[in-house]
Amino acid sequence: MEGARLRDANLYGADLLGARLQGADLTDADLTGANLEIASLEGAWLAGANLTNANLRGAKLQGASLPRANLTGANLRDATMDGAIAVDFSGAKNVPARYLSHGTLIDYISNPIKD
Repeated sequence: MEGARLRDANLYGADLLGARLQGADLTDADLTGANLEIASLEGAWLAGANLTNANLRGAKLQGASLPRANLTGANLRDATMDGAIAVDFSGAKNVPARYLSHGTLIDYISNPIKD
Protein backbone atom coordinates (compact mmCIF):
# COMPACT_ATOMS: atom_id res chain seq x y z
CA MET A 1 0.00 0.00 0.00
CA GLU A 2 2.99 2.28 -0.54
CA GLY A 3 1.88 5.74 -1.68
CA ALA A 4 -1.76 4.88 -0.95
CA ARG A 5 -4.30 7.70 -0.88
CA LEU A 6 -6.22 7.19 2.32
CA ARG A 7 -7.26 10.75 3.01
CA ASP A 8 -10.22 10.89 5.46
CA ALA A 9 -10.24 7.07 5.66
CA ASN A 10 -12.03 5.42 8.57
CA LEU A 11 -9.42 2.95 9.84
CA TYR A 12 -10.75 2.87 13.40
CA GLY A 13 -9.29 -0.16 15.17
CA ALA A 14 -7.73 -1.50 11.95
CA ASP A 15 -5.05 -4.17 12.22
CA LEU A 16 -2.21 -2.76 10.12
CA LEU A 17 0.57 -4.76 11.75
CA GLY A 18 3.68 -4.41 9.60
CA ALA A 19 1.81 -2.47 6.89
CA ARG A 20 3.94 -0.84 4.20
CA LEU A 21 2.53 2.67 4.02
CA GLN A 22 5.61 4.62 2.90
CA GLY A 23 4.58 7.93 1.35
CA ALA A 24 0.88 7.27 2.01
CA ASP A 25 -1.54 10.17 2.34
CA LEU A 26 -3.38 9.61 5.61
CA THR A 27 -4.50 13.22 6.01
CA ASP A 28 -7.40 13.43 8.48
CA ALA A 29 -7.66 9.63 8.64
CA ASP A 30 -9.23 8.08 11.74
CA LEU A 31 -6.68 5.60 13.07
CA THR A 32 -8.10 5.54 16.60
CA GLY A 33 -6.99 2.33 18.30
CA ALA A 34 -5.34 1.03 15.12
CA ASN A 35 -2.52 -1.48 15.37
CA LEU A 36 0.40 0.00 13.41
CA GLU A 37 3.08 -2.00 15.19
CA ILE A 38 6.25 -2.23 13.07
CA ALA A 39 4.46 -0.45 10.22
CA SER A 40 6.55 1.40 7.65
CA LEU A 41 5.25 4.98 7.47
CA GLU A 42 8.39 6.69 6.14
CA GLY A 43 7.49 9.93 4.38
CA ALA A 44 3.77 9.45 5.08
CA TRP A 45 1.50 12.47 5.41
CA LEU A 46 -0.52 12.21 8.64
CA ALA A 47 -1.75 15.81 8.94
CA GLY A 48 -4.78 15.93 11.22
CA ALA A 49 -4.83 12.14 11.60
CA ASN A 50 -6.45 10.78 14.75
CA LEU A 51 -4.00 8.28 16.25
CA THR A 52 -5.59 8.23 19.70
CA ASN A 53 -4.64 5.00 21.50
CA ALA A 54 -2.98 3.64 18.35
CA ASN A 55 -0.19 1.10 18.73
CA LEU A 56 2.86 2.49 16.91
CA ARG A 57 5.38 0.28 18.70
CA GLY A 58 8.44 -0.10 16.50
CA ALA A 59 6.82 1.89 13.67
CA LYS A 60 9.09 3.63 11.19
CA LEU A 61 8.04 7.28 10.87
CA GLN A 62 11.21 8.78 9.42
CA GLY A 63 10.40 11.86 7.37
CA ALA A 64 6.67 11.61 8.14
CA SER A 65 4.62 14.81 8.47
CA LEU A 66 2.31 14.93 11.47
CA PRO A 67 0.96 18.49 11.84
CA ARG A 68 -2.22 18.51 13.96
CA ALA A 69 -2.06 14.72 14.40
CA ASN A 70 -3.56 13.52 17.68
CA LEU A 71 -1.19 11.09 19.43
CA THR A 72 -3.03 11.03 22.77
CA GLY A 73 -2.53 7.61 24.34
CA ALA A 74 -0.56 6.34 21.32
CA ASN A 75 2.19 3.83 22.14
CA LEU A 76 5.45 5.01 20.54
CA ARG A 77 7.82 2.53 22.21
CA ASP A 78 10.77 1.80 19.90
CA ALA A 79 9.31 3.98 17.11
CA THR A 80 11.84 5.75 14.88
CA MET A 81 10.98 9.31 13.88
CA ASP A 82 14.23 10.83 12.56
CA GLY A 83 13.36 13.63 10.14
CA ALA A 84 9.68 13.67 11.16
CA ILE A 85 7.96 17.03 10.88
CA ALA A 86 5.56 18.79 13.30
CA VAL A 87 5.19 16.03 15.89
CA ASP A 88 3.23 16.89 19.03
CA PHE A 89 3.91 14.21 21.65
CA SER A 90 1.35 15.62 24.12
CA GLY A 91 -0.37 12.67 25.76
CA ALA A 92 1.61 10.05 23.82
CA LYS A 93 2.97 7.05 25.73
CA ASN A 94 6.47 5.56 25.72
CA VAL A 95 8.02 8.28 23.56
CA PRO A 96 11.71 7.42 23.10
CA ALA A 97 13.66 9.88 25.27
CA ARG A 98 15.92 10.97 22.40
CA TYR A 99 12.93 12.64 20.74
CA LEU A 100 11.96 14.65 23.80
CA SER A 101 15.11 16.75 24.01
CA HIS A 102 13.19 19.83 22.82
CA GLY A 103 9.95 19.37 24.75
CA THR A 104 6.71 17.85 23.49
CA LEU A 105 6.38 19.64 20.13
CA ILE A 106 9.00 18.88 17.53
CA ASP A 107 8.90 20.97 14.36
CA TYR A 108 11.62 18.90 12.73
CA ILE A 109 13.60 16.03 14.18
CA SER A 110 17.07 16.07 12.68
CA ASN A 111 19.78 14.49 14.80
CA PRO A 112 18.14 13.28 17.99
CA ILE A 113 20.18 12.56 21.06
CA LYS A 114 21.05 8.87 21.22
CA ASP A 115 19.84 6.90 24.25
